[in-house]
Amino acid sequence: MTKVELRQSLRQRRRQLSLEQRELAAKNLLLQLKKLPFYQAAQHIALYLENDAEISTQFILEDALALKKNCYLPILSAEPNNFLSFMPYQRDTLLVANQFGILEPVFVSEQAISPQQLDLVLCPLVAFDQQGNRLGMGGGFYDRTFAFTKQTLSAARPLIGLAYELQQVSQIPHDDWDVALTGVVTDTHYYDCN
Repeated sequence: MTKVELRQSLRQRRRQLSLEQRELAAKNLLLQLKKLPFYQAAQHIALYLENDAEISTQFILEDALALKKNCYLPILSAEPNNFLSFMPYQRDTLLVANQFGILEPVFVSEQAISPQQLDLVLCPLVAFDQQGNRLGMGGGFYDRTFAFTKQTLSAARPLIGLAYELQQVSQIPHDDWDVALTGVVTDTHYYDCN
């Protein structure tokens, strides 16, 4: 399958999950994540707010904030380069819809954290394979923002995909500019892709 065909198929598959199935999967995802040493140690964590039936990070956010971890949400840049900026998130953070209808904090340059300062990045995906290939929505935001990890030791800054187990495929076509994940956490497993 091409990336376009995979994207269509997997987005449809996750949309077919009931609200109850999605909530249970999100709770199980947190249980999987809490076992992992890189989550336990992380103090500066980037997450996302789900959109288009992505697996929810609600329970992870609640857990991380209760553990006094610093949480950050991505903001799509206004620049034409399609980079992400990261803003601090608390329970009372004001959120606004971006051009895709995804909620994000208001950008305040003095509060933004650079991607290099994050010690754990939990990112959304449409599909993944066990080799660490990630299929996103096609905008290239995560690939451009974390391209620097290709030149540095990726284990020092885990780039972890979050997904339903049903989003795994045997192989994703990938390009030179695609940034590989160091791992994927699903509602049932952790896949180490190093």
